[in-house]
Amino acid sequence: MSGPFLLVLTGPTGAGKTALSLALYEKYGWPILSADSRQVYRYMDIGTNKLPQAVRAQVPHYLIDVAWPDEPFSVARFVRMADEILRGQTGVWQVVGGTGFYIQGLLWGWDAIPESPAEVRRQVQERYVAEGLSGLVAWLEEIDPLTAQRIDLKNPRRVQRALEVYLTTGRSWVSFWTGHSQGPRDRIAQANRHYARRQITWARHHPYDRWVEAEGVQEQLRKVEELMSPIRDA
Repeated sequence: MSGPFLLVLTGPTGAGKTALSLALYEKYGWPILSADSRQVYRYMDIGTNKLPQAVRAQVPHYLIDVAWPDEPFSVARFVRMADEILRGQTGVWQVVGGTGFYIQGLLWGWDAIPESPAEVRRQVQERYVAEGLSGLVAWLEEIDPLTAQRIDLKNPRRVQRALEVYLTTGRSWVSFWTGHSQGPRDRIAQANRHYARRQITWARHHPYDRWVEAEGVQEQLRKVEELMSPIRDA
């Protein structure tokens, strides 16, 4: 196997991704790279399902706590940092998280998006202050409904960024998803038990090899091991 093989465990909140990734690490020692748009931020520990520091000291996780809370963190930056970590690596690496844009960018590439002018950022910010998140969501659903269907609308920064991209380029944010700028980096297994509408909508539009419906970590582990057996034996 040349280069790393990326085993992506993705799906909605509560699907058991973290427990499964820990079980796989314990059994095979496969490193874990986080693909979670909230866990990249330092101090944002409440509501982000970050593992305790004691656990992370025993099971190293990459791309957690790598940005400050007031610091923009783009898909492009995630991909650059992930590429730096994966460069020269071999064997299986787990990519674990529910942020579809990060996974898409890492696996299939992402067109460069022009930086939004200051006046565009100011326009979006002023509307956010005046109307709140609900006003921004309504605005996005009006001008870019495709992106509104595919992102976390409870994340203010994500909604603001989508609006900034559209106002700057006239293109839907998701249109920058190319699928052509780099080749696919191998296969994906999904471990899903419960359903969250937006994450499921994103997942069903992408070509995964396996959609795993299993209750409990041991059953999920067994099914992923079946999928991975040709790789382990290679």
